[in-house]
Amino acid sequence: MMHTFRICRVLILIIAIGGTLSAAVFAGGSKEREAEAEQAATEVPAEGGEVDEAVLAEMREILAEIGIQTFRSSIQAVDFSLPRLDGGTLSLTDMTGEFVFLNFWATWCPPCREEMPSMEVLYEEMADMPFRMVAVNVREDRATVQGFIDEFGYSYPVLLDRDGTLSTNYGVRGIPTSYFIAPDGTVLGMLLGTRYWDETENVAAIRRIVEITAEL
Repeated sequence: MMHTFRICRVLILIIAIGGTLSAAVFAGGSKEREAEAEQAATEVPAEGGEVDEAVLAEMREILAEIGIQTFRSSIQAVDFSLPRLDGGTLSLTDMTGEFVFLNFWATWCPPCREEMPSMEVLYEEMADMPFRMVAVNVREDRATVQGFIDEFGYSYPVLLDRDGTLSTNYGVRGIPTSYFIAPDGTVLGMLLGTRYWDETENVAAIRRIVEITAEL
């Protein structure tokens, strides 16, 4: 019965986004998906102090240990400036010097909803450290997103990609999709699909990267 539930959940996601994701892509990406993401991520690079390649390689290795698809080359993330749900705007360059967890999601997405409580735990675990978790809502109105966040009480920053421009720039085809960005704006890797971020190994891995970031 659990197996049937998981299959149904995946089918719901695919139908909802109107995509044609293959099983391989949904499970964690492919070389074609990686190439597409790399191309998107180099269009408008974010500015930041360069991090030594050896340090970037160490960060990639840590992410790979927990199953994150890492990028082989050093590519710069697409900069952006989006409205925050709680007012004002936030850009990627505002987060220079911090390790960034950039997540794309929507309120109608069951896997997103499943993942978000564990994201809140990770966010709280990394409080007062050079870590930024940013949840980018894709193509929904402010009232819908606000009602959802108020209902569940998530405290990490939520941005509004109302026309889908940022998700397009990042080559997002399915949600949730998360990107992991080094303090200098280098894209370290990405994950397509749900992850339980409150699991011990995931918290430990992110903490190791954030501790490296703090030493830069």
